[in-house]
Amino acid sequence: MLDADPRRAATIANDIASTSIRQQVELIQQNKMVSLQQIQNDLKQTRAQLNDIENQRAKLADDKTKEIDARSLDTQAEDLHLHYSQLQSLLAQIELTEAQGVTFLHVAQMAQPANQPAQPNVRFNTLLGSVSGLLFGLLLTFILELFDGHIYSEDELAQLVDWPLLTTIWNESVSKKKGQKQSELYIPDNKDANSEAYRLLRANIGLYQVHQPIRTILVISATPQDGKSTIAANLAIFMARANKRTLLIDADLRRPTLAQKFHLQPDQNGFSDAIQHYATEHTSPKTSTAILEEISTGKNGVLKDYMHAGNIPDLLVMPSGPLPPNPSELLDSKAMDQFMAALKQCECETIIFDTPPLLGLSDTTILLPKVDGVLVVVDIKKASKKNIQRVQMLLGQSESRVLGCIINKHKYNPRELPFDYYHNQSASTVVEEPQKQPARPRLKVEKTARRLTLPKVAKEKLSVQQSMSKQQQQAIMQITAMDTVPSLPAIEKRIPAIEKRSPEGYLALEDGVRLYYKVIGNKPQTLIIPAASWLAADLTALAQEYTLIFYDQRGRGKSDAILDRSKIGMQQDIDDLEAIRQHFNVQHCSLLGWSYLGGTTALYSLQYPTRVKCLILVAPMALRCCKYEDSRKLDPDKRLDPRAIKRLEEMLKKGVDKKDPGTYNREYIKATRLPRQMGKPQALARMKSDPWVSPNEWPDAISAFFDTFARSIGDWDWRARIVTLTIPTLVIHGEEDLVPLSSSQEWVKTLPDSRLLSIPAVGHYPWLESPEIFMPAVIQFIQEQWPPELPAHQSLVVSQSHRSKR
Repeated sequence: MLDADPRRAATIANDIASTSIRQQVELIQQNKMVSLQQIQNDLKQTRAQLNDIENQRAKLADDKTKEIDARSLDTQAEDLHLHYSQLQSLLAQIELTEAQGVTFLHVAQMAQPANQPAQPNVRFNTLLGSVSGLLFGLLLTFILELFDGHIYSEDELAQLVDWPLLTTIWNESVSKKKGQKQSELYIPDNKDANSEAYRLLRANIGLYQVHQPIRTILVISATPQDGKSTIAANLAIFMARANKRTLLIDADLRRPTLAQKFHLQPDQNGFSDAIQHYATEHTSPKTSTAILEEISTGKNGVLKDYMHAGNIPDLLVMPSGPLPPNPSELLDSKAMDQFMAALKQCECETIIFDTPPLLGLSDTTILLPKVDGVLVVVDIKKASKKNIQRVQMLLGQSESRVLGCIINKHKYNPRELPFDYYHNQSASTVVEEPQKQPARPRLKVEKTARRLTLPKVAKEKLSVQQSMSKQQQQAIMQITAMDTVPSLPAIEKRIPAIEKRSPEGYLALEDGVRLYYKVIGNKPQTLIIPAASWLAADLTALAQEYTLIFYDQRGRGKSDAILDRSKIGMQQDIDDLEAIRQHFNVQHCSLLGWSYLGGTTALYSLQYPTRVKCLILVAPMALRCCKYEDSRKLDPDKRLDPRAIKRLEEMLKKGVDKKDPGTYNREYIKATRLPRQMGKPQALARMKSDPWVSPNEWPDAISAFFDTFARSIGDWDWRARIVTLTIPTLVIHGEEDLVPLSSSQEWVKTLPDSRLLSIPAVGHYPWLESPEIFMPAVIQFIQEQWPPELPAHQSLVVSQSHRSKR
């Protein structure tokens, strides 16, 4: 009996037992009475039958003819007697049982109140509930997973596709300050989780490039709002920060976003304009002006009009341009093929395409076979197995090379990121103190030019070379790992002269010409150097001491080609140098002019003497138009490498000069022009600059440029003007230069405050052929520490003329 009250439960149980026994006894008695009455009735009936048989037998006793009937009656009588006897025995037994009054039901033990409740059974119920819940949960999970099409983790994605995971971009809730929204575009920051993610992505792509060149990359996603445009933009930024010339193209001709991300004007020319240009060029006959422009700019000159500076060094952005009514037809046209062919000839190392969603549109499918590799962006918050499988199927049909996938908007967990362990330390525990540079051996300089001979020359030169290698290594690390360079606002704080200007871009002049410029370094003193395409990559070591402003003069390098020859001349170059200075608001600077630009910088210093602190002329052009005395019998052709000439001849036979003029012209100049002008042709191996990516530097364009420039200056003689230039000047001359030493000596004799540094065994490129002498000479001259601390050499000539105290 179960009841909340144990006493009441016991009482009820006892009552139930007593009632059950009483009811059972009554039932037994009732059954006995019924049985007894039935037996008695049977006895009466049997007795009546016996009496009847006995009467019949008596009648047949005297009649012998009916003996058989008599026997039958006797048999029936015996049976009835037997049955009667049985009934009497049963009746006697019932009466005996009733007389005894015995029943088999009795109470063995009275119910007592329980000390503990009988229900619920907590242990049993808990165990049963746990097992039941577990089984039900497993069943429910299996059913939900069977019908759920979403992807929730990296493991699920890895089971679905065989693409390698290149990186994970964390959700936008990642921020340094709680509640601060994160910017879409990242300026590399060592303490930012996503900055490390993009560096990892860049490194993984670089691993692919070790085995096979990957130049054009398509960034795709299955559906809209997956974050592929932001990832494409940031990947381009981090590629550019690694000193890789990068072009970012907005190929989304339906909903473009890159122009807004990089704050470009909405009406600027872009991707669709470039394709339309090739379509028009294909269908329309060329005019004489168009032919002249093609000769001047090369095949890729037209692309410059559609590329815009991304306010980051080495980054160019090509926005979408006007949205066409038929994007798919435009992308699948012959003009698009010509555009892709032109991209192969451009100077960019990495070209990244941002595209529309792959599913539901044909635009991206058309672009897939045109690129070297594909990156798939997966928004882990909304990714579905069905969409990923469809993307995998489409990529397989196009036989595209999938570099890997990028998981975007992953939930941020600082414990999963090991970089927090390092970046949460104080700056003092991470930043090493700068090592002191070893002192260089000093060299005495006499006022009259003469040969100097010092003991232990080889040992001292080796020591200086080792010292310079450390400096150069630091410079290389600084430039190639641009992620650690302060952003432009940080530079502006330390260099008030350079106001808000892009570190790399184009300066549009009043006459419509655009000058390419590039800023390297973040030091208080500024050094302006023309010929950026020739010098920027190889003079970066100077950025440890100065802010370097490089630019390409008009008609040269990456600056605009000049079709109107009246715009080429010495005065235009001087005005351009002043425009560069004003653009960066530099009040006081040093100038370095190489070759014919030595004349440009010197004449500029005459016109703007208050702007120039000091002047460095490297292998300068002659001071006047005349033939200088030269007792040397140089044979420049002996400097040529026969193997390089043979390779050049093989390229001509194969028609490379027609198929790939950029590659041919690069090899032609490196095999012929440069070695002829160098005392150490082997130094070409360490040349980092590659000016020949621009058609402006190809032989035909160079010849036409210098022909026009020479006509603009005529029979020049600047001695009467230069003699009034009192700015401190260093003239650096290579003794193996085709320009005779007497030309540089005339500069020194004419300039009131000048020095001549003559470097032996060096030609027209002293920063390449003898950097261990060139670099410290420039640095210490600007720092007013003349005489420079140079390595001793038996044939090194250092002379000075009139020198005022600085």
